[in-house]
Amino acid sequence: MAELNFTVSEKGGAIFAMVRGNLNGDTVHLFNHDMQSLPIDAKTIFIDLSQIDEISSAGIGALVARCTELIHQEVNIAIVNATPKVSRLLHFTSLDSILEKK
Repeated sequence: MAELNFTVSEKGGAIFAMVRGNLNGDTVHLFNHDMQSLPIDAKTIFIDLSQIDEISSAGIGALVARCTELIHQEVNIAIVNATPKVSRLLHFTSLDSILEKK
C-alpha cells in the first residue's frame, strides 16, 4: 500500500507543506495531487522533507517538476529540513542549485 501523508499550514502568507512517508513510483500520484492543490497565490512555499523515509528517482522527478512549475509562476520555493539522504540526492543530481535549501 502506498503511504504518503501531506500536511499543509499557512503562516504570514507563506505555505508550509510537510511530506511524510515514501516518495516513490507508488506515491508520486498522491504527491502530485497534493502539490497541485496548494494555493498558488502564496509568494513562498516551504516543503519540509524531514519525514521522508524513502525517495526514488520518480519522487525526485515529481518534486522537481512541481517546484519548477511553481517557480515559473513566480512562487519562491524552499526545501527545508531535508534528511541527509535526500540532501545527498539533491546535491548529487545538482538539483540543490535549482531548489533553495534551508
